[in-house]
Amino acid sequence: EMQRSLVGSEMCIRDRFKDVEDDRKKKMIERKVKEMAFQAVAIREAKYSIMTEGLKTEVVNGSQRYMKENPAVATFDKYSRAYNSNIDKLIEYLPPQQTEKISKLAAFRNA
Repeated sequence: EMQRSLVGSEMCIRDRFKDVEDDRKKKMIERKVKEMAFQAVAIREAKYSIMTEGLKTEVVNGSQRYMKENPAVATFDKYSRAYNSNIDKLIEYLPPQQTEKISKLAAFRNA
């Protein structure tokens, strides 16, 4: 299922840049799209963990029990920041005549 999510995320983002003609930009966009697809899946999985397990999880260490931040919180934060940064970078690669796509691409950032 993770592979299917990666492919779906890549296709959705890549479609926004199908009209870019510069080969150098295309290669950079392709790298960013693959990176962002992974980030999108990591964000979804972390979000699911947070929603099902909560922000804090109980840790049992021998006879000790205590609450600790769910590791998914840090994962969600880390990948969300990187994803948003990559969206901003990709917006810079949109050709000027495609400015209407900026709001569609920014929607990924705000999702």
